[in-house]
Amino acid sequence: MMVTVSDLGEYALIERVENFIQLRQLEYRPEIKLIAGIGDDAAAWQVSGIQVTTTDSMVEDVHFRRSTFSYFDIGWKSWVTNLSDIIAMGATPLGGLVTLGLPEDMLLEDFDSLYDGILSACKEYRTVVLGGDIVASRALFVSVTMIGSCEKTPILRSGAQIGDVIAVSGSLGDALGGLQLLEQGSAINTEASRRLIEKQRRPKVNVDFAQLSKILGIHAMMDLSDGLLIDLAKLAHSSGVATQIQASLVPISDELQKEFPLKAEEMALNGGEDYELLLVGAKNTLQDFVNRHPKAAIIGKVIEGERGSVTVFDASGFEMELSDLNWEHFK
Repeated sequence: MMVTVSDLGEYALIERVENFIQLRQLEYRPEIKLIAGIGDDAAAWQVSGIQVTTTDSMVEDVHFRRSTFSYFDIGWKSWVTNLSDIIAMGATPLGGLVTLGLPEDMLLEDFDSLYDGILSACKEYRTVVLGGDIVASRALFVSVTMIGSCEKTPILRSGAQIGDVIAVSGSLGDALGGLQLLEQGSAINTEASRRLIEKQRRPKVNVDFAQLSKILGIHAMMDLSDGLLIDLAKLAHSSGVATQIQASLVPISDELQKEFPLKAEEMALNGGEDYELLLVGAKNTLQDFVNRHPKAAIIGKVIEGERGSVTVFDASGFEMELSDLNWEHFK
């Protein structure tokens, strides 16, 4: 007999989540002193340092399709995308609250798989689920509120200075490549295509980058979720500066080059959901960062000019025409 989430109801589902989690998760973060967790009116905990919080949601047919994402993938990605925002502040992710919107006909085994994705990401990145909520919804959604802490002042988007250089922490465009393969229904029969799909469905982040707040000379930072050109424009606007980059310096993976040889550069400039870091700071500092992280690259510099502007040059030194940078929800 196939059991749905509506067969159990909200309270039984919450109890099921509580049984999934238990307090065993706290072994990943012994510095979190949990006062009240799932089952009370609110979660309460105690940690040290400067607190950093973010929230983000994944909504069916906006951020994913159930036809191309497994429930495990949905759970994993919803957790990791929030980790990325915390790391981009130079903070260490600790844990979060999960709100699930579930269609009434969702099978219980699919619910379990979704939470398995969340808890697998928790284990991978030594974070914990602190609480949350479950509601009925016509469309499946997952909303996560993540907390983190850092010893020093977080790295903001607004600190870029004239003369700084611009770097990225890894190759770009892979997640868009994976998305296009999924949307086109392409045969996933090569190692390159499988890796691109993996970048879209199950992104990875580098928790070690949370320590960047301790490094002098990094003046501004953010994660690359909407795409390099859009996110660089956001950072430049926050800092009140202009920027310029060279397209040929943007790192592109061999997999993207193989699957999309004619579009790889464009995809690297515009593709979102890579969750690499965009870093701005002193040249010596970022050169040292690039030397220690082979996939990273310095791609441009901060200049005087129109606030928020991004100028891109091709390999021959000619300015490239750019599409609209101002993508937003509801537009």
